Amino acid sequence: TESIKVQNHDDAITELKKQAGDAIVLEKAIQVISQDITDGATVDTIADTLEATVKGKFQVITFSQADHKELLEKLLESKIPQGQKIVTQGDGVTIDTSQFTLNLVSEKRLELTNNLKAFTVTFFDEAAVRRSMIGVAPAAVKDLVKKRVPIKDVKIVVSPAGWPRLPLLGSKIRVNYSYAAQE
Repeated sequence: TESIKVQNHDDAITELKKQAGDAIVLEKAIQVISQDITDGATVDTIADTLEATVKGKFQVITFSQADHKELLEKLLESKIPQGQKIVTQGDGVTIDTSQFTLNLVSEKRLELTNNLKAFTVTFFDEAAVRRSMIGVAPAAVKDLVKKRVPIKDVKIVVSPAGWPRLPLLGSKIRVNYSYAAQE
């Protein structure tokens, strides 16, 4: 019966995750309400086979990845020192659900704890940097950017090669920033 209950629990987790779709399912928060096993065995009867049926009832907490990410970003914003901005790679803050810690606060309330790592840089207006490059000679871009942005290096690619000035339309100027930890 114990192995049947374990198998039923594992199957239930798989089914709950499937039904949840894009929502985050915390395996640690899955609660077994009941698991009832019925079988056709009678006491003191020897049998070659036994058929057993298990029915289980489980509760789970799920939440939207987008909502969670938005909440984390708002919480991080309140922790950023004045004059700084958060920098991330890719699509922003990433969530590692394997690192969640759950604490039962009350019968109807769980406390969810997760450590996040975030990096900040001195705030600068990316749109203003792009606008300042309009019509500038490629050789002058490095000094112009270094005046506005706390930067280690600037790489410039002009297409077509050898063009004397950057475009006159800001939308034609692409600026990519990459961040590395300080040495």
